[in-house]
Amino acid sequence: MYHTSIFRPADLQPIVDLVKRHPLAMVVSHGEAGAQATPLPLVLQRNEDGKLEFIGHLSAHNPQLASLRQAGRALLVFTGAQGYVSSAWLRDRRNAPTWNYEMAQFEVDIAFGSGQEATRAALQALVDQMDAGEACPWRLEESPRYEILSQYIVPFRARVRTVQGQFKLGQGESPDVLADSMRGLLRHGGHGSLELAGAMAAWHQLDLPLHAAA
Repeated sequence: MYHTSIFRPADLQPIVDLVKRHPLAMVVSHGEAGAQATPLPLVLQRNEDGKLEFIGHLSAHNPQLASLRQAGRALLVFTGAQGYVSSAWLRDRRNAPTWNYEMAQFEVDIAFGSGQEATRAALQALVDQMDAGEACPWRLEESPRYEILSQYIVPFRARVRTVQGQFKLGQGESPDVLADSMRGLLRHGGHGSLELAGAMAAWHQLDLPLHAAA
């Protein structure tokens, strides 16, 4: 990942938070079939040794499975809040427009599991994470099709080798530009724009502008 020092988080916590909020990773590998990528939801946890690892699963029919088994390694890319910041929103229009974003990248070693116990553990870990806020979380045994579908799923664990993060959220901009940018995002609306405005405010420890109008 291309790095700019001012966009790099000071510690691991912003990266962990990003993965928790946006658990869908682009899993990238390279093998005899060339470069391949699959979007997969993953669960980040610490293993018995306290090291970061991911729990995941993919279809047994996925052609990328062969290259992942062959290489035993992959690149995981997570994207958080992101969006276009227009200079049309700024009082000082001499500033160029830009694209702000949150991104995390993990190089991992992948170990595949087998059998019903490993498959159940991988699937239930994901459901537990995603249903954590539900009053009555869903359980695998509620689906009569689970035993059939689980035969076509391959579980895996991905041990983290390296971690990189890039959080481009208006660092280096003046207070006026930051405020105008956040107001513009709020006025633009939509989940992505609102999330990006919130991410920028949180990074700079600012309150969101009370009024969307410039």
